[in-house]
Amino acid sequence: MSKPEAASRYALIAGLIAAAGVVTWMGLAVYNRPPLERAAATHPAPAAATTSTVASTTPASATPPPASTVAVRAPDPVADTLQQDQRQVAKITRGLTANPGGGILVEAVPQGSIASQLRVQPGDVIVSVNGQAVASPEEFARIYREQGLPRQMTVIHDGREMHHH
Repeated sequence: MSKPEAASRYALIAGLIAAAGVVTWMGLAVYNRPPLERAAATHPAPAAATTSTVASTTPASATPPPASTVAVRAPDPVADTLQQDQRQVAKITRGLTANPGGGILVEAVPQGSIASQLRVQPGDVIVSVNGQAVASPEEFARIYREQGLPRQMTVIHDGREMHHH
């Protein structure tokens, strides 16, 4: 092969590589662009995918879906708030469970938990908080969220009623 043929062949290969890079870059820019909520709302996604009988030179998985078929789901603020509340209640009531005989049973005192801050021990039963009777961990969490760390508590410890101030 002569030098001019080799040079033109290398130039052709370099041009093809550059063109492939530009096409890939453009495809990624379109594919990674956030979908427009308005476009997705006005163009619903098709019910079922159709199969084409025409042979394709590129695999179907390499082709990004058109922007109009991408489903856009707005975040649900109510669901997010409920999940945050549930996580907060779970964090506040960690180690506490409802006691069948009334009050709240301290099952465990995890380090850093509200139970550890209250200086209760496993087996204790919290009967009242700040003068209010409590029957469930959720009720305790509500009082804690409204009033903060309890100032007064009535706890049954080893069968004896104790008042913590």
